Amino acid sequence: MKTLALLKLQSSRPLLMRTNLSIKEVAVRCGFENPFYFSRRFSQAFGCSPTAFRDQLHSGKPFPAKNPLPLDLTPRARW
Repeated sequence: MKTLALLKLQSSRPLLMRTNLSIKEVAVRCGFENPFYFSRRFSQAFGCSPTAFRDQLHSGKPFPAKNPLPLDLTPRARW
């Protein structure tokens, strides 16, 4: 279950980076019913809130690529 939750959180990062969806919409698309729970889990996994993650990317500041998943489980999205 923990790995599934981490996969869902990992899949939220491209949505936060490449779309203008609200945090609630990102949470729902990634399988979280409650956006507050999504935000709390995202913060625990990546060290910052989804909003802070998006703000850092849009301001051009480098963001440390913390990945809580093993490389063989990391989803490979092609954009």
